[in-house]
Amino acid sequence: MKGIAYLIKRRIRNTIHNNDLKEMGNDGSTKVDLENARVQYATAVTKLDAAEQELKKICKEYNASVEAKNLAIEQAAEAENSSKANMGRYSELSKEIATLQELVQQAKLASTQAREEEAKIYVDFDMFKKNLETRLTGTMSKIEALQKEIEKVRASDLNYGRTITL
Repeated sequence: MKGIAYLIKRRIRNTIHNNDLKEMGNDGSTKVDLENARVQYATAVTKLDAAEQELKKICKEYNASVEAKNLAIEQAAEAENSSKANMGRYSELSKEIATLQELVQQAKLASTQAREEEAKIYVDFDMFKKNLETRLTGTMSKIEALQKEIEKVRASDLNYGRTITL
């Protein structure tokens, strides 16, 4: 930017200087013309400096906006990457949750089956116990009948033995 301003100022100076040299030999109004040219030169330089300052300001604003844009693009890319990573993690967690839910259902089913088996075992045990009790009662009845029979036989043997000894 300084290069452009410098070149413009130099061209204006050269133009004024060349005009001064051309007009010096013509008449006495050259001093007035020279003064007017200097005023125009000063005005042009002032305007040029103001334009240069405005251009610098615009460049700074442009650079700031480019930096802001680049930062926004970078943040958007980071957000997208983060979003993709989160979606991947979400997918993994969803699969893990589904697997755990399936395992819970299998455990519930296994627990229900185990309770049913336990109930069957208790029913079978009760039936076996009743069957044993019935058989034991029958066996006890037979033993009592046999004991009575044995008592009768003993009593008969004793009576027979008494009868023989008498």
